[in-house]
Amino acid sequence: ASKTHTGKFELSNHGTLFLDEIGDLSLTTQIKLLRALETKQIERIGSNTKREIDFQLICATNQNLPEKIQNREFREDFFYRISTIVIKIPALRERREDLPALIKFFFQKIQKENGISIRSLDDAVTDFLFTYDYPGNIRELKNIIERIVILSQNGFVAKETLPTLYNVAADSSYESPSAFSSIIPWKEYRKKSESEYLTWVLKQLDWNAAEASRRLGISSRQIYNKIQEYGLRR
Repeated sequence: ASKTHTGKFELSNHGTLFLDEIGDLSLTTQIKLLRALETKQIERIGSNTKREIDFQLICATNQNLPEKIQNREFREDFFYRISTIVIKIPALRERREDLPALIKFFFQKIQKENGISIRSLDDAVTDFLFTYDYPGNIRELKNIIERIVILSQNGFVAKETLPTLYNVAADSSYESPSAFSSIIPWKEYRKKSESEYLTWVLKQLDWNAAEASRRLGISSRQIYNKIQEYGLRR
């Protein structure tokens, strides 16, 4: 370091620090954060002077941290240090009563940001938005609405603007993926679904993993791990 730089911890002194995707932190970084949380002290890069800090900490993750602890991917002492109060937010598919308000909010926000006015939607689009499972939760909902708003023409959202995951554009009406030929273990279904969905997303983005990471709201490391785990090929 060649000049003084105030870091995020110091900037949050007497305030609140929010750490998103805490489950993606490396073990080395977890140790450093744990030390700062325990001692309430930090050192600026290039400095040996300890600085006192006092802040509230809020963390968020979409990962199963106890499972990561068992796999030695997350420190147990760090986990207990940051989980004094835990609030579990159900997946969007488990609280569909929130969809109308969220869909309305994102439509208004994205129209304003892009200077686009939407006057009507194809019935297939409406059915899709209210029945899709949203494995990517709110980030995916936002991305889908952003896509269809930008691709709309003359204020109309056609079914062709929707992702083709369930062949919505090819059919006159959206069919929820609820018809199955046989019962399979949940883990097998989840793995198959993740593999198919990630393959589709990567194809849509010309296999740009960084963009897929941004659009899906997960880390690039998670993307690459999934590509290797499922043996996905371009």
